[in-house]
Amino acid sequence: MRYGEFMPELGRRFETLGRAVKAQRFELAAYEAHEMQEVFEDDFPGASQPDEVKNDLRPLGDSFGTRFLSPIVAAANAKDEGRLGTAYRAAAAACNSCHQAAGKAFIEVSPDPGLSCPRVEQ
Repeated sequence: MRYGEFMPELGRRFETLGRAVKAQRFELAAYEAHEMQEVFEDDFPGASQPDEVKNDLRPLGDSFGTRFLSPIVAAANAKDEGRLGTAYRAAAAACNSCHQAAGKAFIEVSPDPGLSCPRVEQ
C-alpha cells in the first residue's frame, strides 16, 4: 500500500471532523478523529511513501495520532469547544507540514473547520 491510497480517506474524515467541530457535534468529531487514528496505526506503518519523496515521512506519520488526534478526541469528549478548535488547527498545520515535506504543498488542509479537504477555496 502507498500513502496515496489512504490519504483520500483521511481527507474525507478530516473534512467531516472540521464540519463537526464547527457544528459543535462533539461525539462525531471524536469518532472521526478516532477513525483517523486507526488509519495511522493500521495502514501507515506498512505503507511505502512515493518514490519522488526524498524526506522520510514516517516519523511525522508515526506520531500524528498521538500528538494531534488524541488531543482532538480528548477535547471533543470534554465538549471543550476552545480546546477542540486549537487541536484541530494544530492537526491541520501538521498535515500541511507533511505535505510540504513530501513536495505536495498544493494539497492544503484548511485551519478553518468546516471547509473542504483538501482546501480548494481561494
